[in-house]
Amino acid sequence: MNNSTVLNRVGLTSLSLALLAFLSSPSGMFGDEGKTGETAGLEASPDLTGKWKIISMESDGEKKTGSEITMAAVRFDKSKLYLGEGEFSFVMNYKTDSSKRPHSVVLSIASSPFGADDTPHFGLVSRSGDTMKLIYAMPGESAPKEFKAPAGKRYRNMVLELVK
Repeated sequence: MNNSTVLNRVGLTSLSLALLAFLSSPSGMFGDEGKTGETAGLEASPDLTGKWKIISMESDGEKKTGSEITMAAVRFDKSKLYLGEGEFSFVMNYKTDSSKRPHSVVLSIASSPFGADDTPHFGLVSRSGDTMKLIYAMPGESAPKEFKAPAGKRYRNMVLELVK
């Protein structure tokens, strides 16, 4: 199956994670900056655990909702985020800094169709009841300061709903 077919099958959500995997490849495209000491003092946040559904996603100023999001199922445990199933699944390590509001978050790819990569992806996460907001920057982009993904910024902004 070629890359075009893969990207067409998994939709916008997977496309952003595929880009995340590609742009943070072990080839060192963005150098080794930020890899040492970046996660010191961070701990896993248990308040994110559970099964979630992506209800909206914004990237480069464009928002997708409902049926436009093809891989909407997400699960968090105390240290990992699981997205998708089977050959199109992604597992990401995550750590949050619970001393900040919203929490800052650092993500890295533990496994994906494109391999693993420990390049940090900095973002924010906030949970209020059954709703979670998650935004992260692609490698080489400054960390987001709010839950917006405007045109020209390489951010992935999601709103998730807890599945009961």
